[in-house]
Amino acid sequence: MAERIGLLGYGYWGPHLLRNFSNLGCDVIVGDPSDDSRQRLKENRPDIDSYATLDEVLAAGVDAVVICTPARTHFGLAKQAIEAGKHVLVEKPITTNSAEARELVGLAEEAGVQLMVGHTFVYTPAVRKIREIVAGGELGEIRYATSTRVNLGPVRHDVGALWDLAPHDFSILAHVLDERPTTVSGRARSFLQPGLDDVAFLNLEFGSGAVAQLNVSWLDAKKIRQMVFVGSKKMLIYDDLAAEFKVMLCDKGVDVPRYSESYGDFKLSYRYGDEVPQELEDTEPLRNEAEQFLRCVRSGEASPSTGKHGADVVAMLEAAMKAVETEQTVPVDYLGARLGR
Repeated sequence: MAERIGLLGYGYWGPHLLRNFSNLGCDVIVGDPSDDSRQRLKENRPDIDSYATLDEVLAAGVDAVVICTPARTHFGLAKQAIEAGKHVLVEKPITTNSAEARELVGLAEEAGVQLMVGHTFVYTPAVRKIREIVAGGELGEIRYATSTRVNLGPVRHDVGALWDLAPHDFSILAHVLDERPTTVSGRARSFLQPGLDDVAFLNLEFGSGAVAQLNVSWLDAKKIRQMVFVGSKKMLIYDDLAAEFKVMLCDKGVDVPRYSESYGDFKLSYRYGDEVPQELEDTEPLRNEAEQFLRCVRSGEASPSTGKHGADVVAMLEAAMKAVETEQTVPVDYLGARLGR
């Protein structure tokens, strides 16, 4: 029997999520308080029922709720849906602070329902491939990673560039490296709007000894979406804007001799091997995300972006904000640490 999905929000993401869940055979209804949004839905999809409130959506009978509304509304809507016994997929960020994120995770566990966060990048073919390569050990021990996520606008007026852009990099790094950063340090500057950063440079440290450096900005002349992973054996370049090959595996590095009699015998050898483009599956990330959510609902399968993962990303963001405000290194306070996990 097809799942009945209550989709909250018919703004930017709403039509894309509606299309994907409909194509997967779900019976979708939409909730949006905006008369204009509901009218647009009626014009585009006259076969879809729409309602103004979550109460009406729940009363219409749904198995799960998908939330793609402004971030400030995520907590209240997700909490109401979970307390009604519904599975929930909420777009990132899960909430705007860790306390609310932790509460949602606890409520979902108590209610026995699935809570998943729409960190869509972890469902892209490129990031899936990178995780596979790293987990397979082809890069060797990960030494460091860098990420550049910059462009000229759009400038937001509710959050700064760090909160807007860095969640993508945090979720990707945690997923690919299969570990979370333990500390964050960095600098940020606000040039356009007091109190809202336009550019940030972050440094992350992981328990394994790996480090990462992130640069996010909406004041750069050129749009760049690139990550580099440097291992003890090989390196990997991920260019999300590349027209053809987004992931390149590079057989390059510096080899250190195991033993030498004298300083004169100690010579580093540089390896300039092939750059091999990686074949990626041809799938839409948002469809992959929707399919994963349905698997979670049907079988209880764990997703790469559980509510706990979403709460971890919010914890990283809060630590990053504190780090740039104090210009000090800040430990990340994770939910699992508090629960003794």
